[in-house]
Amino acid sequence: MAAVGLLLAGCGKPVPSTGPGTPPPTGPGPGPSSAGGDVLSKLPGGDEFAAGKKVYADNNCARCHKLGDTGGGGPMGAKGGPGGMNGPDLSSVGADAAHTPRWLADHVRDPKAHKPQSRMPASGPDKIADADLTALSAYLASRK
Repeated sequence: MAAVGLLLAGCGKPVPSTGPGTPPPTGPGPGPSSAGGDVLSKLPGGDEFAAGKKVYADNNCARCHKLGDTGGGGPMGAKGGPGGMNGPDLSSVGADAAHTPRWLADHVRDPKAHKPQSRMPASGPDKIADADLTALSAYLASRK
């Protein structure tokens, strides 16, 4: 599935994860509704993937990627989608046996390692914490 080369563009500025002892972000900023509509409530998948869905929504992945009833807005690579470039549809990204949670996590960290021409920016631990990346990659791998 070559289209996954642009997987999960960190198009928006990420919102730091909130966990025990971490205050929630304040003021305007990216979040589930910053790309137009409540992305988080529209993401497919059950409550067991709540953490991964939150990471997806908080990092504005829907600005570039379609997943279920969220995101996208034009053909891959076209400008003019909701906020920027459009990456591949992630609705069934986990259907490819190669797209294990580890592969997906590695791709988010360094997209060019899998596809040198990828326009997706790398998302290091300063953008997506390791625990959040684990939740996100498990969620994406579940999308079959």
